[in-house]
Amino acid sequence: MIRAAQLWLLAICLTCAWCALADAQDGPAANAAAEPEPSPLLSEPQTPEQMFAAAVLLVDLARFDLAKIYLTQLVQSDPSDELLLRLRDQHGTGEFLRLSRVKELNPPARTLLDKLDAASRRQAQDPVFVERLVAQLFTTPVRRELAIRELRNAGPVVVPEMLRLMTLRENPADQDTIVLALVGMGRQVVPVLLGAMQSPVASIRNGAIEALRLLKAAEAVPFLWSLGFSPGSDPGTAHAARRALASITLGNPGLMGGLSASRAVDELRSHAWGLYTRQLSLADPAADGQQDTLTIWRWDSTTGRLRPEEVRREQAELELATQLSREALLISPDRSDLQRLHLGTLLATEIQRRGWEQPLSPAADGILQAAISSGESLLLDVLRDALQWKRTDAAWAALQALNQIASREVLQSGTGDVSPVLDALNYPDPRVQFAAAIVTLRAEPRASFPSASRVLAILRRALTDPGRARALVIDSDQDRATTLGGYLFEQGYDPVTATTGREGFTLAAENTGIELVVIHANVVRWDLTQTVANFRADARTAFLPLVIYGPDEARPKTQRLIARNQPAMFAGDSPAAAAFWEQVLPFVRNFRTPPMSGQQRAEFKALAADWLATIANGRMAELFDVRTAEAELLALIEEVEIVEDVLSTLVAIPSRNVQTRLAEFTINSRLPRDTRLLAANHLAAHINRFGLVLSADDVQSLKELWTSTSDVELQVALAGILGALKPSAGLIGERLRRVNIPAGSAAP
Repeated sequence: MIRAAQLWLLAICLTCAWCALADAQDGPAANAAAEPEPSPLLSEPQTPEQMFAAAVLLVDLARFDLAKIYLTQLVQSDPSDELLLRLRDQHGTGEFLRLSRVKELNPPARTLLDKLDAASRRQAQDPVFVERLVAQLFTTPVRRELAIRELRNAGPVVVPEMLRLMTLRENPADQDTIVLALVGMGRQVVPVLLGAMQSPVASIRNGAIEALRLLKAAEAVPFLWSLGFSPGSDPGTAHAARRALASITLGNPGLMGGLSASRAVDELRSHAWGLYTRQLSLADPAADGQQDTLTIWRWDSTTGRLRPEEVRREQAELELATQLSREALLISPDRSDLQRLHLGTLLATEIQRRGWEQPLSPAADGILQAAISSGESLLLDVLRDALQWKRTDAAWAALQALNQIASREVLQSGTGDVSPVLDALNYPDPRVQFAAAIVTLRAEPRASFPSASRVLAILRRALTDPGRARALVIDSDQDRATTLGGYLFEQGYDPVTATTGREGFTLAAENTGIELVVIHANVVRWDLTQTVANFRADARTAFLPLVIYGPDEARPKTQRLIARNQPAMFAGDSPAAAAFWEQVLPFVRNFRTPPMSGQQRAEFKALAADWLATIANGRMAELFDVRTAEAELLALIEEVEIVEDVLSTLVAIPSRNVQTRLAEFTINSRLPRDTRLLAANHLAAHINRFGLVLSADDVQSLKELWTSTSDVELQVALAGILGALKPSAGLIGERLRRVNIPAGSAAP
């Protein structure tokens, strides 16, 4: 290795000297041409080994362009497993990983790492290979070191087999030897050992704890608190876990006597809360960019060994929050803050597991029944946390549970603050908004309240929802706003633009469906500070995520404003959509949910129509003004599935337009017969309730239809309309004279 490095260094020196001599001879004229920078290599690499070594060297010299060429050539040569493993043994797995994290070297560097992973996995899955190396641990010190080196190069995939082989050795000293070998493999084994701590096999569990202690793995601390103080831990595991805790957190295993169950509960809660609220992350801090998936090692009870599983990072964080909050609750089951946290994690997990389109299952052993039986107070606390920390999944689930038990108390707050149910009416998610509106109606409010108009706005939007979220752009430069609107459209938003801060705030406050607000740093009438302050001060817009964008020099000037008005972020001016979303997408991912399916929108539409009909014809008509929904209802009168509810609501709206449209629907022969019958009956009721406001032409058309139709039921319905017109005595007599008396019907 040293000899090879010396040769490469000599090659660099010779090449650099040759380049300097050439430059001196060519003079200034030669430098005028924009020629590519010459390669620092004296000769082109010919073999795969040379290509890889050259790439490593060129990365150290920051010549990523040439390094990528050689990595591409290496990948295209389709290297064998034997070659890849040989390169791994020469350079170490870390070198492959380092190259893959250099953005300029991808995709070939990442492809090469994937190929190495696959080759290592195939090698490590050969029990004979691992068994040979483990047996070598019990020979001479030199062979032991060689075995540890090979195991280290093989990577984490060999750990499950090593742990299995450890269980076959009854001698504690032999088990310790394997533990030390695991430690010698370095921190790469930590994720596997975290999974091994969940094993039902005591020797595997305790061996993993000891290896993590020696590695000083801080990642293990939450699990150690659980194993050290959980009522279900056996004494040996509890002792090992506490010893490891004292060693990692206090620096001395002898201080384990200072640890306590109460501290264990607080630590478990703190870690679970951080994961649940996304203040903590399982992402590798050294990873370049967003780490969307993680490899989690789980104990497979069927095979009796550990297996890796690719999991979405958010799912893994939520699962761990659920596990840790449950462990804390097992130690201290009466603490209300733990109950609140654990219920929130369970509800969020259930939504993530079942999907956003499925309601919570009412099964006896399901989370819905457990949540309902926990009562309104706890569910309201869970909802309050979910809204504050943008846990849309938990909010959506908590509102589903509250829908089953809602009383008027859910619209009140014992602390004097606004009820979280009413807060949820303004949360930037259509499912949460709609569920909050239904819970509000289910609670049957008796007195007027400020959010009543918001409830109606949400129901109206559900009637005609196109299924796309809306994003508001506030920018006085219309061309720039249009360009940014195009960026937003590419990610599934319908863009809405405003030229001033005041106009933008009004749009957001008076319209439902806006889920993201993008404000230019140089916004006018109001300025940026005043615009943001108004958004945060109004309940209708307080939850909306804000993206402030502008030139990079505006970034430091907005930091304090953003910090005080979360959720908010700054994005620099971007020449292309990709550059904009590279900044904004991680922020949006925290609260954006999948779009509603056509079936879910249809269900919401039917439920909205049903509730509007209930409001219009019941006690709540005094609190909720259904007249605001007139246009949406009239647009849906041809939808057979909901037409009855639509007409039942329209009949309560004192409007000339409603009466005219009901007459038109009655007369229109292209509409379904049942729709025409319903329209006719409701038209008669509308006339009786509010008086006749139809034009003379419409009245004449109804009369003509009454005399011309052969449909008896429609004739009866039309007769009801004509009767509602309060005909004169003469007209009544004329109509009675037209009645045919069947022959022989007279009394004898």
